[in-house]
Amino acid sequence: MNCLLDPSKVIGECLETAFNIKTYCYLVECASMDNFIATADYRKAYNGFYRVRSRTPQWYNLYYSLLEEQKTKHRSFIELLRELHKCDSNLEVSFVSKLIATIDTSKPIWDQYVIANLSLKKEWDQSQKLPLEERIQLADSIYSKIQLCYQEFIRSPEGQRCIDRFDCELPKFKNAISNTKKIDFFLWSKR
Repeated sequence: MNCLLDPSKVIGECLETAFNIKTYCYLVECASMDNFIATADYRKAYNGFYRVRSRTPQWYNLYYSLLEEQKTKHRSFIELLRELHKCDSNLEVSFVSKLIATIDTSKPIWDQYVIANLSLKKEWDQSQKLPLEERIQLADSIYSKIQLCYQEFIRSPEGQRCIDRFDCELPKFKNAISNTKKIDFFLWSKR
């Protein structure tokens, strides 16, 4: 067999596909443009990447208007959580964090794998019995803990090794993706 394979290139291409990095970069790049509008194509890519499904048209319209406004209004996690809650009475912690992280790539996302890997899942699961305002406050506290965990990990030797490894395997994205998102890809993958 006369086949030349570069293992680093193959591994990098597999990771790029598995992480869907091109779509992620597209979402962030579009959202960073002046006068950003979440077009139908953008929404389709965003919904696919972040698995936003089964929402009402009103919810989608509110969510994407909040995303468009986030660049200038810089609403906090808790403010966005309350805004979306008015629409459908759910606490959309994950989608709010994704909205924030799309505009500010130094911010982490909150999803089931991230909180499980950061040992915060039990705390959040137990909040289901709390009154709404206490759940909102707890959600804000947990998101602050997630941010702190990321900041501490990024500064740690282990975090630096993860970032270096990401950059080694995916060199063309070294400067295109924040260190926070690089760690996020690792945490999201660890199931």
